[in-house]
Amino acid sequence: MACIPSIIEATLSRFTCLECQRLDEAIECLRNYCFHASVVMAVSAVEARITEIVRRHDQSLYNSQFAKATLGQLVQLFDENHYTEAKFSDLKALMPGKHEPLVTLLNQYRVFSAHPKPEKITKQISEAIIRLSFTFMIDPATCPYEEDELKCT
Repeated sequence: MACIPSIIEATLSRFTCLECQRLDEAIECLRNYCFHASVVMAVSAVEARITEIVRRHDQSLYNSQFAKATLGQLVQLFDENHYTEAKFSDLKALMPGKHEPLVTLLNQYRVFSAHPKPEKITKQISEAIIRLSFTFMIDPATCPYEEDELKCT
């Protein structure tokens, strides 16, 4: 059985430096009671990851359809009721089904946090969003990077 530090190191090795910085900032915001900012930063790491998954899979389609897409638009890509044309079918298959409701929820709380909404963002919500963001990002199926791209310099 692998020792716990090795498991943690292997898990964290699936993040780029930028993703680590965003997640670290989310945690720092949480520690400083900046719950809205914490949610925005955690979900921005997820958004960057989804953007990269789509871009790497089909650069041409990414450039024409998603280069300026919001997270909400990217989330719709994985909804069976949106982007129904055949040219999107390969992209739709990139998102593990178990993560579709997760990214929808993350986007919803990002909207609550980044825009003036009456929704209260508590410490518990902020913690949950950070954990759910990690859940999405540690899944090997959501890591589009080569090993050499994950080394921080």
